[in-house]
Amino acid sequence: MAQIDIVPGYAVTTNGDTLKGFIENRSRASDRKFCYFKKSMTEKATKYSPSEIKAFGLQNMEYYEVLTIKDKAGKDVTVFATLLMPGRASLFRFKRDLYVRHDSLGVYKLQYEGKSDYKGKAKVSGILNFAFADCKSKKVAWDSIVLSDDKIAELVKNYNICKHSPTGIKKENNIPRFKGNLGVFAGVNIMTLQVAELAGLVSDIAFKDTKFQNSSSPIYGLSYSVFFPRFNPNLSAYVEVSYFKSNITGHSSGVILGNPVTEDVTLSANYLRTAFGIRLLFPARSFTPFIKAGISSYNDSNFSGSRVQTTIINNAPFTQTLYQWTGGSQKGIWLGAGIQRSLSERVSINFEARVDRANGYEGPPPGYPLNAFHMTFLFGVSF
Repeated sequence: MAQIDIVPGYAVTTNGDTLKGFIENRSRASDRKFCYFKKSMTEKATKYSPSEIKAFGLQNMEYYEVLTIKDKAGKDVTVFATLLMPGRASLFRFKRDLYVRHDSLGVYKLQYEGKSDYKGKAKVSGILNFAFADCKSKKVAWDSIVLSDDKIAELVKNYNICKHSPTGIKKENNIPRFKGNLGVFAGVNIMTLQVAELAGLVSDIAFKDTKFQNSSSPIYGLSYSVFFPRFNPNLSAYVEVSYFKSNITGHSSGVILGNPVTEDVTLSANYLRTAFGIRLLFPARSFTPFIKAGISSYNDSNFSGSRVQTTIINNAPFTQTLYQWTGGSQKGIWLGAGIQRSLSERVSINFEARVDRANGYEGPPPGYPLNAFHMTFLFGVSF
């Protein structure tokens, strides 16, 4: 789901017992401060710190283990670090830095600042040479290796193979490149219209002041979101297709060349709305707020639109039809906000409100465009 995932996982107690259940996948960042674990989806999560458990894992995604490192003041601190590769020499990442933990020699920080940090890379090379001195490859001059994160991982892996210590490494920690979720939703769409800028003809005088009634109608549809756990689990791309009906009337009155004039406008259509955009979630434990934004396209069918003007001349009504529209398609920009809540491992519900400002309507010159405003309230379910 495109929210805080609650995924199958486990926690390892300080006694070595493994508790199976569910983990709140609150962030992909490797500097997790706490583990939120619960044995079932319905119970409240228990918050564990690094001093209370030894490790925890997210099924087929990531594994975190307690690691003792030095802070900026040189004091020992325990943290949850991402285990990149287990073995006699284990490789970890905490925040931006790599660490290697040797079963016999302890923990070493492998820190250097980019390719041009020759001093830092020389220090890391010295650490690796010392830690792996009992099993160097005769075919590789380690001191001359151009270090990178990938090269360090390769060296750790080769050392573990040399010591007959299985690494169990899984590429990218089995974090998928992307995940998709299907959603269904229903709600209400409130649509209103406003006359756009006019060409300035005499017959426009009454039309420019047309007041339109709102059109409220049910809306329902499907959505599909794709998010990218390796990049940011809280950001997703979003596409939606929805359907609703619109029936709007407008009325205005004025004076043209000294004669009273009234105008009546009727517009109706069935709309298929296609929307594209992005969604950003703000992690929270119970309800997950989110914001959305994007572009939209309203394709009309069964469109009917007319503008009828009645002029009172010498106390007699004169009625004419002016510049009928031939289509009511629209294009717009939309913004939305809402909340989500998980019901199970895969199912979540969401409530959302959004506003969409669009323009469109076609007709023969000077067929006038209209600005459309859509206010939509939705209830949805994601799978």
